[in-house]
Amino acid sequence: LWTRYTPVAAGESVTLELRLAKVDPNLAVEDHLDPNANANVKVAKIETSEDSDYVAKVDVLGLESNTHYVFAFTDGKTSSEVGQTRTAPSMEDEVDEMTYAFFSCAHFSNGYFHAYDVASTIENIDFWIHLGDYVYEYGAYGTYATDIPERRDMTLPSWEMVELQDYRNRFATYHQWDEGLRNIRRRAPVIQIWDDHELTNNAYGQESGPVGAENHQEVCSANRTSTNEDKAEAQCDRDEGDAKIRFNEAAQAYMEWMPIRQGPMMPGVLEFTSITQVIEWGDLASIVAVDSRLGGRSAEPTIADTFTPFAAATLSNLNISAYYDEASDVRQLINVIAQSTKAEMSNPAYSMLGEENRNLILDTFESSKAAGKPWQIFAAATVMGPQVPINMDKMSDYAPAAFAPSIQGFTDAVLTDPSAFLLRIGVAMDVSGASFSPDAFDGFAYEREILLDGFQEKANNPIVLSGDSHDSWAFTLYEKGTLEEGNPVAVNLGCPGVTSPGWNGLLGEVLTP
Repeated sequence: LWTRYTPVAAGESVTLELRLAKVDPNLAVEDHLDPNANANVKVAKIETSEDSDYVAKVDVLGLESNTHYVFAFTDGKTSSEVGQTRTAPSMEDEVDEMTYAFFSCAHFSNGYFHAYDVASTIENIDFWIHLGDYVYEYGAYGTYATDIPERRDMTLPSWEMVELQDYRNRFATYHQWDEGLRNIRRRAPVIQIWDDHELTNNAYGQESGPVGAENHQEVCSANRTSTNEDKAEAQCDRDEGDAKIRFNEAAQAYMEWMPIRQGPMMPGVLEFTSITQVIEWGDLASIVAVDSRLGGRSAEPTIADTFTPFAAATLSNLNISAYYDEASDVRQLINVIAQSTKAEMSNPAYSMLGEENRNLILDTFESSKAAGKPWQIFAAATVMGPQVPINMDKMSDYAPAAFAPSIQGFTDAVLTDPSAFLLRIGVAMDVSGASFSPDAFDGFAYEREILLDGFQEKANNPIVLSGDSHDSWAFTLYEKGTLEEGNPVAVNLGCPGVTSPGWNGLLGEVLTP
């Protein structure tokens, strides 16, 4: 259970009282947390200070399973908003259903968090899952995802978050100014993992390997006095120092602000916590969430670029029909590039999760199957299904028949424009089945195959939940991670970004005359 206190004076230490009560339909709502009206109110004291950014977290033990509770914190003068939570059904409980919402990718400067707000109104919601990118690290000098300038201008700090207080201030901005986020936080418990932006874009780290990120510049070529353009080009406005120090401070702020338990040490970069969560939901489902950034992730192919190699085939080849002709020179070149890319991303030396996390997932699924549970759920930060770029040349296939010819005429004109080589790259990657996302499981095909083999043997009905991509996806996962070959093994559902922009932004600009 979580709250944050705003002190009257900086530096003071404050003792807060937690009040917790089981929801009782025979008791008036306003009496639940009043000890004078409800003899069953549980009370605990907790001290908070600037050492924890005035965050108070209480891990309450001994509660009844499958039970709804309300809670609030007070300093004796003022009280927090009332929160709702619930406990999971016990392993012996017979459960017919569970209701949850899952989210990822909430960029504060790109919109309001309406999705959280709507989910908070679901009457029977049991819990929610956040799959990462709960906050974004970028400074105000960038132009990415800044559709709401007033939200950008109120974001603290105005620079990229690098140090502990930077991360704390960014979390504070999100919670102070977005009511939708506060509503879902007080509505139901959460299962939560980080992806990269809680740290910095495309972060990676292993216990005995390199530690860094695409958006971490140990030494910055710009400074605070540089122009916004120079800062954006450098992706920084100051030296960002040791990535391991940065990631540990980011993790500290995350654990302060997120209402999840601090775990034991995990292998990898972090010095104090694990975010592994295993939730058993009665006899219905097992849910597993693990770190995929700082425990076992290799630098490659996390920061690889799969688009640029295809420029050799698409920069000057404007005849799109030749892309489909296996005998054409351009298609043969496309195939060579695709085969090289796929071979690289199947390198057994590459790891996203690491052996310990892989074994945890598969062992949990195996125990769940043995217990007769029908559902096994892996809450993954990134997409597991094969992500191939949108082929603009095929867009007319999805249009009503009456509009298809005009849409095809329009896309033909766009794709044959010499400057549209990026869109032609999309066609080339689609016809050759090449992935555009090496930071996701496509880049770790060997590890994905291990997991899918395990799912096939050790699970009844495995589901992979994913975020990161900003778009909605529904994949059937086949053996070896192929598009449609072999036996189906699992389902992968990907949620859109809460506000972060996806393919719709790019295609909307192209398709708008």
